[in-house]
Amino acid sequence: MPTPPHSSSFPELSRRGMGVPVSPGDSLQDLAPAGQLAEEELAETEHQATAHFHEVANLLLGLSAKPVAEMAAVLRRTRQQRGVFYLLGNGGSAATALHLANDLSAMQPLGEPPLRAVCLNGNPSLFSALANDYGYEEVFSRQLKGRLQQQDAVLAISASGQSANCLRALAYARSQGVTTLGLLGFDGGQARSLCDIHFLVPHPGYLPVEDIHMVACHALSRVLRAAAGDSRGPNGVPELDA
Repeated sequence: MPTPPHSSSFPELSRRGMGVPVSPGDSLQDLAPAGQLAEEELAETEHQATAHFHEVANLLLGLSAKPVAEMAAVLRRTRQQRGVFYLLGNGGSAATALHLANDLSAMQPLGEPPLRAVCLNGNPSLFSALANDYGYEEVFSRQLKGRLQQQDAVLAISASGQSANCLRALAYARSQGVTTLGLLGFDGGQARSLCDIHFLVPHPGYLPVEDIHMVACHALSRVLRAAAGDSRGPNGVPELDA
């Protein structure tokens, strides 16, 4: 069987295969991979990334951790009373909610019942079925109806605080006498008044708000691990026997 020609024999095909636009006047420098930025472009990109780091760090330094501590107290009570912690969010906040639910579900408390954490956006099949049959505004509240007990807690994560499905879930939880929590951004939106405890990032940009929400979730997970005597330790790293 004849050996197929190397892709370099067909430079246009090879370059297109790499996703690089090709024109007759292209030079090798023009066709360099996107990662090989000119020095000034790299410096500007680094400056933008550093500015984001500083923005998030400065916001964090101006926030109180008291709401996180208050949320931790609620969740310790929920765990002790064998209640369920429900979490919910949309988009990036849905990912944050699922991440926190995973962290809390993986805890290994010593001498205490585990915290049951349920993420209401974690089942795409159920989520899409409810959205299709009842409307997107009902995807969370429908899951809570008939399930909530007073020893439960509900956390809504919303940068705007205005997502209709989050508002309906919080309102329903409140109507059932269940403690409502919120990780919010901007000015808190309508969700602010529906939360018994809220952690607010007062910034109009989604990226910094969502970054800090994730930091708050890890802080919450860390203090709950420490309080429960989790065998992995407060940092989430397994502790070795001496």
